[in-house]
Amino acid sequence: MTRPTPLDAARAFRIDEMFFSTTDPAGRILSGNEVFVRVSGYDRAKMIGRAHNLIRHPHMPRAAFRIVWEHLQSARPAVALIKNLASDGRHYWVVAYLTPIRGGFLSIRFKPSSAWLPAVEALYAQMCGCEREHEERGASRDAGMDAAAAILQRVLRERGFDSYETFMRTLLHDEMKSRDAALAAQGLRLFPEAIEAGEGRGRLAAIHEHGCRAYEQINALYAQLDDFVQLNEQISTQAGQVLEQTADFRFIAFNAALRAARLGEEGRSLSVISEHLGAISTGTSRQVGGLVEQIGAVTDRLRVVIFSLAAARLQIEMVLSFCAELAVTRGAGEEAGRRGMIADLQLAFSDTAARGGEALGGLGQRLGALEGAAEDLRRSVLTLQVAQVTGMVEATRLRDDDSFAVMFGDLRSRVESTKLQLAELGGIGSRLAQLAGQTPEITGAMLAAARRMADEVAALGGDAIDATGSERGAARPGGLDDALAAVPAEAGVAG
Repeated sequence: MTRPTPLDAARAFRIDEMFFSTTDPAGRILSGNEVFVRVSGYDRAKMIGRAHNLIRHPHMPRAAFRIVWEHLQSARPAVALIKNLASDGRHYWVVAYLTPIRGGFLSIRFKPSSAWLPAVEALYAQMCGCEREHEERGASRDAGMDAAAAILQRVLRERGFDSYETFMRTLLHDEMKSRDAALAAQGLRLFPEAIEAGEGRGRLAAIHEHGCRAYEQINALYAQLDDFVQLNEQISTQAGQVLEQTADFRFIAFNAALRAARLGEEGRSLSVISEHLGAISTGTSRQVGGLVEQIGAVTDRLRVVIFSLAAARLQIEMVLSFCAELAVTRGAGEEAGRRGMIADLQLAFSDTAARGGEALGGLGQRLGALEGAAEDLRRSVLTLQVAQVTGMVEATRLRDDDSFAVMFGDLRSRVESTKLQLAELGGIGSRLAQLAGQTPEITGAMLAAARRMADEVAALGGDAIDATGSERGAARPGGLDDALAAVPAEAGVAG
């Protein structure tokens, strides 16, 4: 098949359209929905069995695909903005979420709408130029990709991302939020509220019904994520301010110790108090460092939660959208190849939903450790306050030297400020814990709905089957049963 000549024109598709394709481990296309066929412009029969780079646009750097491939080869999902080449030479940009599935890989795509696209397009142009330059110099293809990947990492660092992993998590969340806003503004939906069960579509309608229930629960969790992020940013700010204050504590204690030493016997009691104050300040600084580490752990876990829920939400949207696509054709839900495509999507969703539930459980544990660290720090500051009061009493006994009174007065104001900051930090931590406490019931309901949907897919006969009719393994992941078993009894998942 001759590759088309790229044109400076875009191939249109709507913000409310989603499409997917599956490939074997070597990247050969096994299946795809009708939107994929229409947007790519290729005949379905001619695509099946072809390498997925059939739609690769020359403006895409090889290094970007290598990063995606490395993720997939290590059994990790990947997200990327990708420029594809349609059969008529026009291009179309997509947000692609790619993940390993049993027997190959799944790619779900939707239309980008956030502010990331212009920046990424400019970055890709740099990377492609770098790869061409290396090729023209006779360097190996790997050398060109290494140099282009270095450009990518540098640009990401300049934008505050420590890795591509961190960037792609932000990218998916931002793109889904932007798409949600666009859908709401235009009054559009990704899928219908229900599918009529008549004309042999009973199982398909049941899959759609349980999928909608799972979607409602994911949305309930997803709606809380911005609150989590905002509170996490606030608690990080408060911890930074407390860290600055504890550095001042050590400085005041050091100056007080020096001053007391100069007074000789007269300053002996103040010297003891200053040394004690220094020891407490040092310990408090270590505790603040531990608190900052706990906040960092919460931040890392929160990123995993956001990415997992965004991915699960995208996958269930694709399931529901594909069910609606099949429902418009009589008997489509009974076709073996299409049943397998539903199974592929359900398999990916169930696995991601289970990981999302585990990530939320881990977030709760991290928040518990954070609360413990904050309480330890609060007690240390109270001990510091006692030392400050004792020092102030001793300072008043010095007749001709008011420097100690000034120092301990300064310390008092800083201790009071720190207590207020810790109270604010504790309040933020409590709100975070309260949010986390609401998630087990929602998570349990989400996983239960996913389980029922998986049962309906199995009843439909939906083992993972590619478009040629070849079986690729059972549809159910063990992770979903494990996740359901781990949900507390109070989560309300019975039945």
